[in-house]
Amino acid sequence: VIQKVVDLIWSEGDSLVGIGRGSAGCYETNKLLGITGIDPLLPETEEFYPWWRFCSIARSDSIFDIDIDIQSFKKEKIIQAIKDYFGWRRVCQVVTWGKLTSRTSLERAGKGLGISDDVIGYIKSLIPVKRGAIYSLKDCIEGNPKKGRERVPEFVNEVKKYPGLLETALAFEGMIVSSGVHAGALNVLKGDFTETGSLMVSANGATISQFDLHQAEYAGDLKFDLLSIDALECIRTCMDLLIKNGYMKWQGSLRDTYNHYLSYDVLEKNNQEMWALLPKMVNAFQYDTRAGKEALRKIGATNLTELTLANGLMRLAVPEGEQPMDIYVRYRKNINDWYEDMTAYGIPQNEQEILKELLGNYCGMMIAQSTMMSVLMDERVCGFTLKEADKARKAVAKKSPEALAETEKTLYKKGYACGRSKAFLDYLWNVQIEMSKSYAFDFSHSHEYSTECLQELNMYWKYPKVFWNAAVVITQAQTQDERENSANAIDYGKIAKSIYKARENKIYVDPPSVQNSDLTFAVNTKNETILYGLGAIAGINNDIANQIISNRPYTSFKDFYNKNSYDGSLITNSKFITL
Repeated sequence: VIQKVVDLIWSEGDSLVGIGRGSAGCYETNKLLGITGIDPLLPETEEFYPWWRFCSIARSDSIFDIDIDIQSFKKEKIIQAIKDYFGWRRVCQVVTWGKLTSRTSLERAGKGLGISDDVIGYIKSLIPVKRGAIYSLKDCIEGNPKKGRERVPEFVNEVKKYPGLLETALAFEGMIVSSGVHAGALNVLKGDFTETGSLMVSANGATISQFDLHQAEYAGDLKFDLLSIDALECIRTCMDLLIKNGYMKWQGSLRDTYNHYLSYDVLEKNNQEMWALLPKMVNAFQYDTRAGKEALRKIGATNLTELTLANGLMRLAVPEGEQPMDIYVRYRKNINDWYEDMTAYGIPQNEQEILKELLGNYCGMMIAQSTMMSVLMDERVCGFTLKEADKARKAVAKKSPEALAETEKTLYKKGYACGRSKAFLDYLWNVQIEMSKSYAFDFSHSHEYSTECLQELNMYWKYPKVFWNAAVVITQAQTQDERENSANAIDYGKIAKSIYKARENKIYVDPPSVQNSDLTFAVNTKNETILYGLGAIAGINNDIANQIISNRPYTSFKDFYNKNSYDGSLITNSKFITL
């Protein structure tokens, strides 16, 4: 099914498909079927794509799914293509339910009881949030030992000052108050939707399931995710510009053209002049945030492996003290620092040798989910089964307090049985695994996303830099967005930001020209500048821009006025003034 969906996305959906996403990349079968684009059995890739994690009877009690990355602006066209192929009564988007949390239930209760917003705001601020999870009202009142939550006396004292507030908020908490459409999840049904559930129509007209995601899966619906990625939109736009200007040649189809120039096998991976450009490149996928730029600065990636490690490291964090990224840089500079840290922690020499063998390739850091699993499964460490290791991975990934407590208990129990010391197990749980409790990627995901960054870097290095910069500005401007109501979503702040980023690289944007500008931003190859698009002018929509273009050429302002001031013209007096 996924192979067919991927084929539809490339052809009918007219969209690039990401080179891979997470666990899907670990299957050689997915590469052979054209679902993913990196061979996991290559000498330089097999370390990042452990076959054992996914292809196992240990996973037989749950169906894994394959997430698919698509171009941001093509989503509606892709969903329509999938519905056209399978039939509209066999495809639906997934519903999301909006529920009142402890804080929003207090807001509703306060409004009904006539309590001022200032008072409610103060009481709400007393409800703790730990690791992104808001305490429930019951947790605040009674505490929750299973989740490691203590009662909050200040909250209890304050809320009791207002009769009926707590009782009303408790009645509201958890109540479903709205429905929405899941950002990426689609259900494909074996037969008509009436066989496994019921549908409804969302406010924006999408057909969605009345069952939530897990209920729909339980009833027999097959779920897959279409995840909108701006990076793919930038890559596609840059490809289109390069083809239009003769730097790339169309190979007969979008998929063939992409594979000819950007498949994993043809990418330049080792040129150091190219890697030196990465910190300067605008909008490098995954590395354009402050954390991403810090990762590049500190690690100084000069190959795909280092870029993959940076992608994983920048997600790790600890509540206090030296952060994982800085520890990695310190250990890489002097690996003896790691040995000394283990000795100071009280880990015996023989146990240090085990960790050196398991984590030596990563300078003593448990960077990825699969690394944690392989360490836990090692018979010298804890001897976890694959199923137990996968359960531990989920506990850490989903931040479930109950599951984390169970994992900790199992780790110590099995670790002692393997003859490990308390210091060793404390270090494993409180230092190594602790880093992943905020968030952690798997190496497969990090490598795939880093490869997409490398695709961008290849285009930036091989061709005039104005094309990549123009692609970023066009994507930010959203003038080519095919989604509904996209014109209302143009973010002029983002346009301004991308223009100034281009200027930092000596790529300048010319003001719009009534004679020469396209609907969107275009490249002026003569002087290597970007020409501002008519559709990105505030107050001028695509229809107006297209009218201006269709009435060209213009010999004077008077000629422009006469050609566009007829009855029914989209350019009204106020639009003339704007222009």
